[in-house]
Amino acid sequence: MLATGSLMDIRRENRLRRRLLVCSLSLVWTPSLVRAAGDDTPPQPEPIDTSSSGQPERPTDRYVVPSLLRSPRQVVEHNGYTSVQVNVDDNGNNISLDAANEPSIAVDPTNPNNIVIGWRQFDHVSSNFRQAGYSFSTDAGRTWHRVEVIQPGFFRSDPVLDVSPDGVFYYMSLQSSFVCDLFRSADGGASWPDRFFAYGGDKQWMTVDRTGGPGHGNIYMSWSSNAACCGLRIFTRSLDGGATWMDPITIPNRMIFGTLGVGSGGEVYVCGVNPSNFAEYRVAKSSNAWNPNVMPTFDFSMSVNIGGTMRLSTGPNPAGLLGQPWIAVDTSGGRHHGTVYLCGSADPADADNMDVRITKSVDGGLTWSPTRKLNTDNSTLH
Repeated sequence: MLATGSLMDIRRENRLRRRLLVCSLSLVWTPSLVRAAGDDTPPQPEPIDTSSSGQPERPTDRYVVPSLLRSPRQVVEHNGYTSVQVNVDDNGNNISLDAANEPSIAVDPTNPNNIVIGWRQFDHVSSNFRQAGYSFSTDAGRTWHRVEVIQPGFFRSDPVLDVSPDGVFYYMSLQSSFVCDLFRSADGGASWPDRFFAYGGDKQWMTVDRTGGPGHGNIYMSWSSNAACCGLRIFTRSLDGGATWMDPITIPNRMIFGTLGVGSGGEVYVCGVNPSNFAEYRVAKSSNAWNPNVMPTFDFSMSVNIGGTMRLSTGPNPAGLLGQPWIAVDTSGGRHHGTVYLCGSADPADADNMDVRITKSVDGGLTWSPTRKLNTDNSTLH
């Protein structure tokens, strides 16, 4: 199941016969309606690089219609927390034999009861064909609307959701041609009528500036160059709510599999790992990406030691990532205001094969603290 309390991130399985989350479907489509996406994508000049770290995101399996079987939705309570199943049908039941993974969540800042979650929707576990699944809640996650998909029958992957300062939801989605579309919802995630071409590539990420600073409302995006639109040009921005996007630019010291964060002064941080050395985390900073009158430049792009190595294609996820780098900036106005945090699941040098580790910077990313382990277990299990 997809749950509000413990969202799982299982990356790129070869087949959906192992470790798949139970999902549901509210509409049934026949195989004749199914085709790969990308027919109306603008041509891209650079060839796709599917080198060592690239993960194919193309329709390799046929579409299989969903099962009509139903079972009760899952509700899990643990240590005072309650997780409820998100992907349910009209009656709040689970649909057997479908699946979902890679969930992304966004909460309306103007109405926190309105939550939207997107994921890769597999209508049947016997097929690797996936679509842009989503659901929304209007009661702070207690109940969820039936499962829907954006563009039924189109192969889509790598969902990333965020929301504007005034409550417009954004859904970034990767096509099989390794470019991205941004879908926009102004009704709390109930419908997604607006679709905009957004460059992009595999493992894209976006963030919206909601700090109230000079870049308030801007959207920033980066992605991995291994399978993408534009060679090594992996950073772009939108100044008009996702309708148009800047021609992508490079980031010094290329990085992949990362995320972005925004400070209250409009500064943008991008993190990732060295494509050739997953023990080398990298952070780049732009102080002028917010400025509509200039082409963004990066102040620096530096290596950061997080205390371990990001892992790929090994247990417990033999066909994808075991986490990814995350970066965030404290914009609370409190005593830690401006502190930058870099976090990730990393394999340390000792016998423990995975920890969640964190480091911080109090000088805008120029220097970083010694890393700390966040998880409290002493197990050698993941």
